[in-house]
Amino acid sequence: MRALKASIKVAFVIVITLAVVVFAQSFGAFSQAKTIQSSVGIPPDVANVLNNSCVGCHGGGDNPMALEAWNFNKWDTYNVKKQAKKSNAMCKAITKGKMPPPYIGKANPERIPTVSQTELVCRWANSLKLK
Repeated sequence: MRALKASIKVAFVIVITLAVVVFAQSFGAFSQAKTIQSSVGIPPDVANVLNNSCVGCHGGGDNPMALEAWNFNKWDTYNVKKQAKKSNAMCKAITKGKMPPPYIGKANPERIPTVSQTELVCRWANSLKLK
C-alpha cells in the first residue's frame, strides 16, 4: 500500500511539473531566447524553422538538458564536426517526432515542423556531413 501511495505521489509531481512547463511555454516564459541569424552558419530558411520550433528551449532559458542537446547561443563556437553531429541528431529527433516534445506540440501545435520543414532541416544537416 505504501508503494502505491509513493507511486501516486511521484506521478502527481511529474504531472504538475509538466503542466507548469507547458503553461510557462505557452505564455512565453522562455521568450528570452535569441533568434538564430544566418550569421551563425545556418541558412535563413532553416533558421526560420529552428526559430519557430526549437529556439524557445534550445536558445536560452533555464533548461540545462535542452541546452546540452542543442544550444543555438553557442552554435557558432562549435567546430564543423560538432555542428554536423548535432544537426544530424536534430534531424533524427524532428523526424521521429521527439522534438519538439509531444507536450510542447500539444500546447503549441504551430511549433511542430511540417514535413517539408523537416525535410529542409534534414537536407541542411546532411549537407554538413559532407564537409
